[in-house]
Amino acid sequence: MWSAQDVARDQVRRQADGLDVAAVAEKVAEAAVRERETAERLRGNGSFYEFEMDRERLAVIWLAKHAEWRRVRDLMTAVGWSVYEPERDAQGSVWAREREERFAGALAAQAALGERRGGGSG
Repeated sequence: MWSAQDVARDQVRRQADGLDVAAVAEKVAEAAVRERETAERLRGNGSFYEFEMDRERLAVIWLAKHAEWRRVRDLMTAVGWSVYEPERDAQGSVWAREREERFAGALAAQAALGERRGGGSG
């Protein structure tokens, strides 16, 4: 249901809350390393050390996380924020709302399917 970008944006938004520019820069550097490592492992140059997941998906998620950490860093630098506050991030807030709407829609669709199949919950 969730794209790699959705996963990355959600995780970065939560993890970045309250971080200063230096801490975000460290996260950018870490994501760059993880992106490189997962790409190498995808090519068969090592074993996976994280949770069990499709190698391609993990590599794509780290690619997306790296991009999102860079976006947060660049936003903070451009706007002059001393710390990241998710609610002030207009683009991040739009993406978060869209995720919530898709999730609510998926839950409603699942509930409706259950109603049609089972004739109700009672």
